Amino acid sequence: MALQPSNLRPLSAGEVLDRAFRLYRAHFWLFIGIAGILLAPFLALELLSLFIFGQTTIVSYIQSFFEANLLYGAMVWAASRAYLGLPVSMNDSYRQAQPRFGSFFGANFMQGAAYFPAIILVGLGALGGTGCVVIMALCAIPYLVFLSIRWGLVVPAIMIEGLAASPSLKRSWSLTAQDFKHIFVVLMASTILSYLVVLLPGTIIVYAMTQFEILKEIGLALSSVITQLGILLSVPLTTSILVIIYYDLRVRREGYDLELALGATTDEPAISGEQGLPNPEQ
Repeated sequence: MALQPSNLRPLSAGEVLDRAFRLYRAHFWLFIGIAGILLAPFLALELLSLFIFGQTTIVSYIQSFFEANLLYGAMVWAASRAYLGLPVSMNDSYRQAQPRFGSFFGANFMQGAAYFPAIILVGLGALGGTGCVVIMALCAIPYLVFLSIRWGLVVPAIMIEGLAASPSLKRSWSLTAQDFKHIFVVLMASTILSYLVVLLPGTIIVYAMTQFEILKEIGLALSSVITQLGILLSVPLTTSILVIIYYDLRVRREGYDLELALGATTDEPAISGEQGLPNPEQ
């Protein structure tokens, strides 16, 4: 499946996921290397923090900050280049992401400000007890999901199109203006996959710690290791899904397949490195 105009067509949710898995498999070690460069030091810091302070809260917050403002950008750049059949490396991915650190920070700050009313709503519900919290959460969740979908393509807008914080939010809002159900299904599938790989194993270990005495000594450290391993494995896949839905929407909304037909990006296979893919140059 070379990246040619005939292959660039509106994709179903299943086809988006299928292409993402293919991209992930074809460039597995490249993607793992990009994620591992950032995650490995934080795993070491988490274990050190556990040993000294007995908790990892501060380290986790710092890691989340660098994931949101650097790692996702580097991964999206790599996945985009690989999907288009263009050369990419670990160093190149971070070199492209670093200058956009401020754009990511600004976009995340503005999104956080938009999410804040929902957080306040749930907080007020807590004053009225469990029932009020549930009611307020049911009111807040649709709002949060809606904004998450409409702003779901901010990272590709920043990395691939070079937009600043505010324009990237507007660009994502524009691209997701239609096909909301299609985007919702794909991004929710991505979120569920991420949860199953990242959070669920660690949660099981924490629960097991309360049941088995032998796990109390090593449980938190084991949970940290497994959670970091889950992030290492899931981030490349979720960003691959994000990149493919981004290009899928550009085909749907902007005729990106025709743009490629008139350009020079059809010279290499879409998922370069995947066995059995034809190369037009051969």
